[in-house]
Amino acid sequence: MDMSVWSFLPLGLMLGMLHALEPDHIAAVTAMFQDKKGKRSLISRALFWAMGHGLALLIICSIAVGLGVHISDRFTQSGEALVGLIIVGLGIQVLWRLRKNKVHAHVHEHGGNKHIHFHQHEPKIIHSDATAHEHSHKVWSMPSAKNIKAMVIGLVHGTAGSGGVMVLIMASTQSYLHSLEYLICFAIGTLAGMGLISVALSWPLALALNSAFWVRQIAIAMIGTCAILIGGNHMLASFMNMAVQI
Repeated sequence: MDMSVWSFLPLGLMLGMLHALEPDHIAAVTAMFQDKKGKRSLISRALFWAMGHGLALLIICSIAVGLGVHISDRFTQSGEALVGLIIVGLGIQVLWRLRKNKVHAHVHEHGGNKHIHFHQHEPKIIHSDATAHEHSHKVWSMPSAKNIKAMVIGLVHGTAGSGGVMVLIMASTQSYLHSLEYLICFAIGTLAGMGLISVALSWPLALALNSAFWVRQIAIAMIGTCAILIGGNHMLASFMNMAVQI
């Protein structure tokens, strides 16, 4: 490996970590954070997202570089619009979870003083046998299915971002082997960056989601709303870029 390679591989690693800081990436991963699942849940989603993202970049960009194919701006913008749509969908899913759990407010009056409190009604199962009892019951999804979902979203994200990475590769090296090395470092940088971000985000999110009921509900509502706003803005920007290219 010559000195020119050493000059752009650290760049690929640094840019990969900075790439993970983009708002749409953070919004996508945060919106997949499940209520009361703990810090490991967010870190796991983030790492699987990053693996999918890096895998898409490695496959698409390595094939494109090997064949000398240029990734069109229209393809990139179409992918970015799809990413925005997915993020909006994740935000809607978060808000729908609040609606599905029937979160609502009640106004009560005690001693002439009115106050409002929030709560939700959870489904209850009544057993008819001799040991009948009533308890709350939640249906949990398999963690692996959630991680696969995060990886698929990461694949879409990586596909959409492949055009921009291709520009960086072409500007950094003309060697196919060096391009692969750059891509690997970029993917590792994205993985490391998203891992660090998820660790940083997991503390305040876990604290909010395990706090008082109303704090938890506000935090979830904010996550869903921010995801919709960021995803919507991402879609709008993509459509505007495509309109300019026509």
